[in-house]
Amino acid sequence: MFLYHRYIRISPMEKASEGRPKRFNRDYSFGWAYFRSISIIFKLIFSRWDLALLYAVTTICLVGLSEYITNHIGSITGDMYTALMNKDKSAFWKVMWRAAYMYLAKCGTLALITYASWLTYIEFRRNLVKALQKKYFTALTYYKINCIESEGIDNPDQRITQDVEKVCNDLAIQVLPYGACGPFVVAYYTYKTWSTAGAGGVGMTYVFFLIGVFVNFFLMKPIAKWTARVEKQEGNFRYKHISIRDNAESLALYRSEQFENTECNRLFNFLIKKQFGLTMWMLPVSFWQQYFDYFGGLMSYGIQYIPIIVLGTYDDKSGADLAGIISKNAFVYIYLINSLTRYTDLAINVGQLAGVMQRLSDFVIYANDSHKGYSTALARGECNETFDSEVSTETLPSAVIENKESGDDFYRFENVAYGLPNDKNRVLIRDLTLTIPRGARLLLTGPSGCGKSSFIRILSRIWNIQSGRATFGINLENVMPVPQRPYMPAGNLTLRQQFTFPRHFECTDQLSQSILDGIIKDLELESVVQQCNGLDSAVDFEWHERFTPGELQRISFGRVLLHRPTLALLDEATNSVTEQVEEKMYTLLQDVGISYVSVGHRMSLRKFHDTEVMFDGSGGFDIVGISDDGSSC
Repeated sequence: MFLYHRYIRISPMEKASEGRPKRFNRDYSFGWAYFRSISIIFKLIFSRWDLALLYAVTTICLVGLSEYITNHIGSITGDMYTALMNKDKSAFWKVMWRAAYMYLAKCGTLALITYASWLTYIEFRRNLVKALQKKYFTALTYYKINCIESEGIDNPDQRITQDVEKVCNDLAIQVLPYGACGPFVVAYYTYKTWSTAGAGGVGMTYVFFLIGVFVNFFLMKPIAKWTARVEKQEGNFRYKHISIRDNAESLALYRSEQFENTECNRLFNFLIKKQFGLTMWMLPVSFWQQYFDYFGGLMSYGIQYIPIIVLGTYDDKSGADLAGIISKNAFVYIYLINSLTRYTDLAINVGQLAGVMQRLSDFVIYANDSHKGYSTALARGECNETFDSEVSTETLPSAVIENKESGDDFYRFENVAYGLPNDKNRVLIRDLTLTIPRGARLLLTGPSGCGKSSFIRILSRIWNIQSGRATFGINLENVMPVPQRPYMPAGNLTLRQQFTFPRHFECTDQLSQSILDGIIKDLELESVVQQCNGLDSAVDFEWHERFTPGELQRISFGRVLLHRPTLALLDEATNSVTEQVEEKMYTLLQDVGISYVSVGHRMSLRKFHDTEVMFDGSGGFDIVGISDDGSSC
């Protein structure tokens, strides 16, 4: 299904539509689109009243408490100066004890903030990952985005894993705690500054801050763009190594080490170039951040100039009292400047978040649009509502699809044409008129690329027909496809879980266990059970690396015998086993009364079927009957 094309996972169907502009293939910037993406992501994080909101509010409250304690700590240095210059022992020890309590409270509060922030991060990530995965696995969005048309949504796995981790980490630990409390802290220390330094002191501070905001606004735009570019190349480089891991044996047989090393280095060089571009823009951002921080300390003394020298507010104070006042005022001015410059420091985090956040919001928009197509198809009463391609609905309105689960037929097709969902000019089959009755044993044959597997997709209802009339007389729950390359879900699953896939249920009762034991014996899978240390031991190996294609096909076939659907769709499901094993597998299907549609090339398959549809590779076909000995009739 997948080709590695331009170092991004795309399918042949998506390759056919490469000439069209991709809706989400764009550079990201720091602007209104970013704030729109924040709204989209926050709706998923705070979709309900739960621990995410509780922990976020708790973190903000703890930051507020920390700022309250800091305000009291700020006067300690001034009081200590006054006590020491007056040589007042009593005042000195009073300040010492107060400082000890305050510092203890401050450290405890900071520890609690860290703890609460990490809890917030965990809940943010839990909510966001589950929400994105729900969208991903609804209405076959994962199939459409990976196999049909991604519209520029590259590396969905990276967006759900790494991008979510970065967004939640930065939001919960860097941005949210101080971003939420910052306005109140700024307002309080602005009032304190005004009361001592007047409008001049406040004006100096805010002019300084606005200059920083203005410069950061222009510096953050390229940061957002280059961060998104780096994330995209990270995903491509990561996927390349995943493909090597999944195909290690094939690569070893080809002796393709030098080729793969060259290709990995080339992809890595692409990544390094993007990271270098990001680093180049980080240089002026870092310089401005450091300059702004250090100059802020100097600004606090500039503000002191106004009340002490210009206004003469403290001319009547003694030297000891003036030292304490200068220290206390310095704390207020520095803290106001620090509170404002904290926002400029956060600008780097926000700039990097801008690119990643918009990658996630584009994913959500794509999924939501896919779900709308699903709902529209439901409203029309279409049977294959899970994929509603633009081609089939707009350019070929003559397609008629019906649900009719009563009757003697599984499927009925009248003058049907079908092809690639996103290439209306590529029609695989034309004018197909075919009835698949209950109890069918249908064989599909023909050259590669003629539309056999595509017809299985039509029967599975993940593709639409392009024209004609299709009537579906069987519920999808009673249909089980068996692909040519068996899918073995990862995640340290047991052999029993592999058999029960795609559903979650345990064969714990005696009857189910007896059926499963019989399947293992009939399909000669005892050695597989032994290598898995029984049916219920979690494995730590890759199934495709440990077992042969024939063994995997037998496990996949065993699922059909265990679930016992009404109809099995077998896409070359026995091409890796011997003809003797193949005969046993089809005999088992017939014994339990499962109807089937098979795709295959072997002549030995004919005797297990009663009808053959032969595709000629040019859009035509021929339907013939098959006698019990496998000859045409």
